[in-house]
Amino acid sequence: MLSSKLQYTFNSKFLQSIQNSNKIPLIVTGPSGVGKSTFVEKLINETFPNQFQQTINYTSRQPRPQEKHGKDYYFIKTDQFKSMIKQDKFIEYSHHYNTYYGSCKQEVLRIIEEQNKIPIFVVDITGSINILSNINIINRIFIAPPSIETLRNRLIARGTETTEKINLRISKAQEEINIMEKSGYYNKDNIILNDDFDQSYQNFVEKVQKMCQLNLNYQQKISEQILQKLQDQNIQNLEKQEQQIV
Repeated sequence: MLSSKLQYTFNSKFLQSIQNSNKIPLIVTGPSGVGKSTFVEKLINETFPNQFQQTINYTSRQPRPQEKHGKDYYFIKTDQFKSMIKQDKFIEYSHHYNTYYGSCKQEVLRIIEEQNKIPIFVVDITGSINILSNINIINRIFIAPPSIETLRNRLIARGTETTEKINLRISKAQEEINIMEKSGYYNKDNIILNDDFDQSYQNFVEKVQKMCQLNLNYQQKISEQILQKLQDQNIQNLEKQEQQIV
């Protein structure tokens, strides 16, 4: 186990690195099936390339087919995970179904210091509250479904789970919403209702841009895309007119 002095030094470096950087981490949370992962993937790969990186969590379970160490998770043994807990290396961790999952402080530092990017945590509401209870300066957004029934229909449309599992997810979703409302960490400024994907995503981007003080003007980018489409349509119309004249 780390001595108190070494542990304090590590934690001090961790907090100081976050506070001194302009790379304040972002939490994106919400019930399973609400669309948070889709939002984050689009944000990272399309809207703000080279600005963000999703944190990779540690887990004590075995990798599933197609999962890769260092990409999907860091797969470690249970004893090693417990040792990291004792050394206070996790911002937050959970234990369910005999498996540990955790967000490591060193992973956050790696993204900030080595990648020069803003770390994004994609976690459930309990994980987000655990993170915020340790580091309250972190930005956060909760993605909410229009209704529990809408969420149920989305999960059914996936076609990947049994009715029993869907019912369990719905029950957990309602519980997560209740926890979020009572937590005090979320309000109208950082809650997004995902009822229409395009509009909700634009709202998501605007909130992220404001929170993270990004330089990229998203609205200008959208305007340029619309202008390009209009120009393309005008060219097509002119070509049709020329063909009719001929």
